Amino acid sequence: TILIPILLGFIKLHMETAGLVSNELGMAAAMLVNASLISMFIYFFAVRLNRLDYKRGNAEDAAKRSQQELLGVINSAADPIFVKDKDHRWVLVNDAFCVFMRRSRYDIIGKSDYDYLPKSEADISWSRDEEVLRTGKANISEELLTDAGGDAKDIVIKKSLFKDAAGNT
Repeated sequence: TILIPILLGFIKLHMETAGLVSNELGMAAAMLVNASLISMFIYFFAVRLNRLDYKRGNAEDAAKRSQQELLGVINSAADPIFVKDKDHRWVLVNDAFCVFMRRSRYDIIGKSDYDYLPKSEADISWSRDEEVLRTGKANISEELLTDAGGDAKDIVIKKSLFKDAAGNT
């Protein structure tokens, strides 16, 4: 879009000095060619952007379907399952975990052990999370967890490190 008008102006100037076209005809031809070429560029890039947007939409739909399938598999498990991020916040929980904690998924996601468990229980869970994050080795332990109703339950928890395709833990 920058070089074309300059090139057309240069051609127009040489054609006028050679006496091949008048100033008016040269200006009209240059404007017509300039507008046509810019319109073609706009059309080409619009088509390209449309194709990329279509592909992105398909990829997003596939990702949503994949996520729904994963949640379906996780929710079919009778045992409570949860996933935490490196900041110890729950990022994914199954229905069994929600029932166990007596809280909705909405109440749990984004929160940590300290938001719902007694400090002593949260400290233990936090330290075991840190050990798994530090060593990368799975940790199977017995922990006491108190649910929203105040009932303390002695449970066996297996914590393991998961890395996504980008290497995030």
